[in-house]
Amino acid sequence: FIFYCDNIFLNGYIFEKLSYANTG
Repeated sequence: FIFYCDNIFLNGYIFEKLSYANTG
């Protein structure tokens, strides 16, 4: 459960960073 939550958090963090990079 903890590992699953960590995966969700990491995926969201990476996605946010990618979106920020794409935005400029």
